[in-house]
Amino acid sequence: FILSPEARFNFIQYSDQQNAEVFQNNSYGLYANLRGKYEHLINDQPASFLTELEFSNSFKDWHSNHNREAYAKSLNIGFGELFNYFSFGDTSFKFKYKTFSGVNPLISNNTISLDADQTMFLPKQQLIIALLELNLVNNFNNTLSNTNSLMARIDYLILEIFPKYSLGFAVSATLTDTLKQKATRGTEFTFNPSVDLSHEFTDNWKLAVNYDFTQNKSKQSDYSYSKKVFSTELRYNF
Repeated sequence: FILSPEARFNFIQYSDQQNAEVFQNNSYGLYANLRGKYEHLINDQPASFLTELEFSNSFKDWHSNHNREAYAKSLNIGFGELFNYFSFGDTSFKFKYKTFSGVNPLISNNTISLDADQTMFLPKQQLIIALLELNLVNNFNNTLSNTNSLMARIDYLILEIFPKYSLGFAVSATLTDTLKQKATRGTEFTFNPSVDLSHEFTDNWKLAVNYDFTQNKSKQSDYSYSKKVFSTELRYNF
């Protein structure tokens, strides 16, 4: 049984510091993750039983006063199975349960997630990852906001575009059933491409820079939006 601890710090600063609707999303987060892997065989092929435990503590300018304050804590528990069904890469199925506790109780929720992903290894340290994920969100203090969503995502990764540098491109599409608000919001569609460049300073320290674009379309105009986010992340792996 293999255990892999991880600690991360994430910092987000929006360039528009005049519009409160924008800079209220300035944030930073602290993350602690413990992943486990138990290796075994399925039909004489290598496989792994996966476990995951992640705790996060986020701080956000949610009062729109240019000050990041305590915003929410979350605990994510998951398990799954990784195996080699196809010769070109790994296949995995995972179940996750996440509790999200906000300083404002109206944003607190529990989420059940089911996902399946397929990896395809390519020459020259490149790979493609395809992901399909179902999320069932229960906002127990505000059930009008409950949603069910289905996301499809493709990642293309160049693990060493230069020595110690890796580059990743991703694009995802999400359909969201707004449940009790379906009469006004309908089924929403979200399109989300992104690019990520990371540099590994040592075996433990890594710095990543990310550009992320999101466009959401809704029957209700208040929920239709587009946004661009530049972010940096400093990561330490034990």
